[in-house]
Amino acid sequence: MASLVNSYSSICNSQIFDIRDTRTLTHFRSCPSSINCKISRKFSSGIVCKAVSVQPQSAIEGLNIAEDVSQLIGKTPMVYLNNIVDGSVANIAAKLESMEPCCSVKDRIGYSMVTDAEEKGLITSGKTTLVEPTSGNTGIGLAFIAAARGYKLILTMPASMSMERRVILKAFGAELVLTDPAKGMKGAIHYETTGPEIWEDTKGKIDILVAGIGTGGTITGVGRFLKEQKPSVKIIGVEPTESNILSGGKPGPHKIQGIGAGFVPKNLDESILDEVIEVSSDESVETAKQLALKEGLLVGISSGAAAAAAIKVGKRPENAGKLIAVVFPSFGERYLSSVLFQSIREECEQMKPEDGGEQYNQLSVVVGMSVVAVRGGDLRFKQLVTNQMSGASKFGALAPKTKNMIVAGGLTTFVFGVYFYTMRAVGGSDELQVAIDKFEDQKRKEEAKAT
Repeated sequence: MASLVNSYSSICNSQIFDIRDTRTLTHFRSCPSSINCKISRKFSSGIVCKAVSVQPQSAIEGLNIAEDVSQLIGKTPMVYLNNIVDGSVANIAAKLESMEPCCSVKDRIGYSMVTDAEEKGLITSGKTTLVEPTSGNTGIGLAFIAAARGYKLILTMPASMSMERRVILKAFGAELVLTDPAKGMKGAIHYETTGPEIWEDTKGKIDILVAGIGTGGTITGVGRFLKEQKPSVKIIGVEPTESNILSGGKPGPHKIQGIGAGFVPKNLDESILDEVIEVSSDESVETAKQLALKEGLLVGISSGAAAAAAIKVGKRPENAGKLIAVVFPSFGERYLSSVLFQSIREECEQMKPEDGGEQYNQLSVVVGMSVVAVRGGDLRFKQLVTNQMSGASKFGALAPKTKNMIVAGGLTTFVFGVYFYTMRAVGGSDELQVAIDKFEDQKRKEEAKAT
């Protein structure tokens, strides 16, 4: 790592800056609901697109358009869980951080870290190289902000993190160095400010917050804010059963990317925690799958862990009628190569083209011609269709029944009409049109001769 930093320092006299230097709990911004939080979306009333504007610049008033991608961070929605919460006597609402610009709660942190350092004059766009250890999502949050603002970025990340994380970081132009996953995530300290949003969205009626504990920033920042507004709010953290440090256990390998760093994070304020719930990797994975299948929410493994814990809390009799807010940190697509989608991925890899495409093409022609025959009442054409169906390859068994249906009258029109429009979507519409055109052309010629 030192060699990387030294090599960068020799390029254009660049500055090397460890972005962690700006992150302490004292930097947490508690914003009342009546004040715009620094991390929230703020749109200017006069918008100028600098990339295409020419002097003199003129603002277009009243447009709800962000000036850059950083203004899209925050104000993520909340949604009730309905179908996965059987047995819960409390109401459970998920804060969907998966709807951030880069699909995770860490977008907020990346923005806050860079902005804080800029305001203090510690970094300069085009000159400073940022350095950060990350488990993936924080690095992605930094990477897209660094790309938008012109910073070089070096990231170190455990080799156990998903391939999607590596690809996304590279796509934003970050330099990536993989580390031994056994060494954990020491030094990755974060803070964030979703507390005011949850308070505002729930109109202060939140009773319990459930969130996973990774670096401790989310639960510390949100929990502290909520406790200041409403001391009775319960703050419940979630950690892996396999690495239950906060519950008095030992660090160990697990499958819940983003939480359970294997040490007590410096950024975690344990005094605000009312309880820590352990959730296993298998339960987290299964719950994340069920969120997709039953709620239509494609989320990551740590979201599954948080949801599993929230449901357990929601089933407690003393929580009847209470409002539980649970943080879903990231989007599920970032975990396609992980254990979360392993069975589905293997199934998809084994899929082959269906043997029957040509059958559908032939059937679409036959069915379409049958519709025309019934509508037109032309017995000769009906016979033609019957003959074609009898000779159609791979449809020998179907032909006798279909021949009977062709002469059945109105019912045939309805049945074949449905099949006709269905099969057009599969294929064969060109062949169908050719057949119809030929028939109509033949009829016109015969009518011309008759006159």
